[in-house]
Amino acid sequence: MRRTTLGLLTAGALLAAPLLGGCSFLSGSDDAASAQPGATSTAPVGGAESGEQRTIGPLDIMAADYWYAKAPKGGITHVTARGCEDGKPCPGFDIITGDAVTQAVGDDGTTAYLPKGTKCPGKDALTPSVSGDHEPTVTKTVVAGSEATRSEIVLACVDDDGNVGLTTTQIQWYVPNSPEGPVLVVDRWAFDGLDARLAAATWAG
Repeated sequence: MRRTTLGLLTAGALLAAPLLGGCSFLSGSDDAASAQPGATSTAPVGGAESGEQRTIGPLDIMAADYWYAKAPKGGITHVTARGCEDGKPCPGFDIITGDAVTQAVGDDGTTAYLPKGTKCPGKDALTPSVSGDHEPTVTKTVVAGSEATRSEIVLACVDDDGNVGLTTTQIQWYVPNSPEGPVLVVDRWAFDGLDARLAAATWAG
């Protein structure tokens, strides 16, 4: 069976192709990704220095121009790419705070955050689960001046029959002791520059 791996595209590769706004890139590049082993599907490009300073969830962060932050709900702020159609696959990441973090992953930021209804990147509506072939890769990092961990978790994306169609990597930044309490940032769409934006952010409280 064909299996595709999703990961980060280089800026050069992205700049070599037409950049499409919002989510519209899904309708084109995903066809190419599904046809070519090793092809990649990511969020649009936006360097860490671009955009404007905004308050998103607990963070004051340099937000990329294409980000659209929804109102927080139940301790979760969902950020998507602008221009996505309702009900369609859309690049996005979550910022989770307080008790919602404990409910999601306990006190272990290496536990994959996969709430009910989560789908893998792409338009095939595949369901993600933690790949048993890979242990999370965990490194120390900083988010908004606070000590944090960064976990890379390999996900297997399966269809309704349990067949693995592709694998992708989910990134989780876990801050156990921020001024806002525990904070978890989850990205499985490879948002460009998110590492640097989180490191340069400050706490909004």
